[in-house]
Amino acid sequence: MGVRGLAPALFLRLGKDQECYDFLKWYHTTGKSPTHDWGDTDLGFLDIKDADIFKPVDLYTGEYSDTSHAAAVTLIKIRQLLDAKALDNATILGEKIPMEIINNIRGNLVSSIIAKNKDIMLSTDRGPFMKKLEDQIKRLYEAVNVTNKFFWPALINPGSDLGAPPETYSHGSQQHMRLIPNYNYASWDETPGAIDLIKEMVAKNYAQVH
Repeated sequence: MGVRGLAPALFLRLGKDQECYDFLKWYHTTGKSPTHDWGDTDLGFLDIKDADIFKPVDLYTGEYSDTSHAAAVTLIKIRQLLDAKALDNATILGEKIPMEIINNIRGNLVSSIIAKNKDIMLSTDRGPFMKKLEDQIKRLYEAVNVTNKFFWPALINPGSDLGAPPETYSHGSQQHMRLIPNYNYASWDETPGAIDLIKEMVAKNYAQVH
């Protein structure tokens, strides 16, 4: 039924980034194992919990990676990057505002994933962390581009692509592209700054090619 392509975006719309990542991690490990018996209902199903969301993104950047899944991981990483930038902005405010107030502001600025990570929350230099995220986002962006070159342009300028999904499609085709934005667009649109970041990457990529 292809529900696994839709579920990650629904998790993200609910702000359940960790649950989304657990779902994706299971499908790209146990779910892809050639020895996994899908007919055995006694085996664990979606039983990965609290996977390390800060891990490298290699699982999702292979030649045959799932475009919708890679897009979901990209949004997770972008949300982390936006959170880190928001924390840095709050730190600048801390020069004029009592630290107790700043700490309260920080807790409300970021997702629960970042809020639970004391190293990131209390860091005085988030530059290396943000650089790592930027590198991961770039890899994911390129991986999505390989699996479906139509997706990013459709995400930043959806137009008529947001509508009835195609009845049939082949992976990597324009018909497939029409399906994936329908799954993912709302979760991106509801994350301020996320689509703008992709616009910058598309423009930069276009400039390099031309």
